[in-house]
Amino acid sequence: MLANTAARPGLFKATLVAAPADIELMPGVTTQAWTYNGQFPGPLIALHAGDEAEITLQNHLSQPTTIHWHGLPVRPDQDSNPGDPVAPGANHTYRFKIPDDVEGLYWYHPHPHGQTSEQVYRGLTGAIRVKRRMQR
Repeated sequence: MLANTAARPGLFKATLVAAPADIELMPGVTTQAWTYNGQFPGPLIALHAGDEAEITLQNHLSQPTTIHWHGLPVRPDQDSNPGDPVAPGANHTYRFKIPDDVEGLYWYHPHPHGQTSEQVYRGLTGAIRVKRRMQR
């Protein structure tokens, strides 16, 4: 699970590092994949309805990349515009608010123009879980 580093309730703040990593898909056999935070699949992002999210992408790949929050109602300027890639060695912070009436299971993956399928195939993917907050 992706750790929330924010001290304020209602804010989810974290970093996803896109980088090559050797992973063991079968016992004793390593494969070089592209991962988020060295994990395949990437870490679960656990959010709550109404949360503000600030997730920084650090790109340690040899290609430009982005993050698309697949299925989440995120403003277009924060949802991996294929024309706005994060260059190798660069960072980008995505900022968006989860609506109060959204819950479910979603996924995140790269969406750079012309390179989406290759980057997903190499391993860049992860799950997002959005739950409603318990009422007191």
